[in-house]
Amino acid sequence: MVAIGEAYLGKVSFVDGFKPLYSRPYLVIEMLPSGVCILNVSSSKGKESKLLLATNYELKQYNPPFVKPSFVKLDSKKFISFEELQTLKLLSNGKKLNSSDLNNILRKTKSFSF
Repeated sequence: MVAIGEAYLGKVSFVDGFKPLYSRPYLVIEMLPSGVCILNVSSSKGKESKLLLATNYELKQYNPPFVKPSFVKLDSKKFISFEELQTLKLLSNGKKLNSSDLNNILRKTKSFSF
């Protein structure tokens, strides 16, 4: 059973419709009857300037479920069906993101219109 705060790895089309060339991490932020809403997660290495953008949230405690220092792209919310979710790989044996970071992300995503 999927839960808010879990992370998955795979290839989900970006908001602009393009599919990534490689598997990327995603964070589940919302449960719906037919699927979930996810956010794109990116490694912070070499992208420190992107952490200054209001659309990005740096994870204070990234592990688990991510293995590298990371940030969440708050404006990347995307719905995927449970069927598509099954094609992705669950990270960290389902260990969820810490509640402090998760609550901050959920609060901040409310300020974006999707």
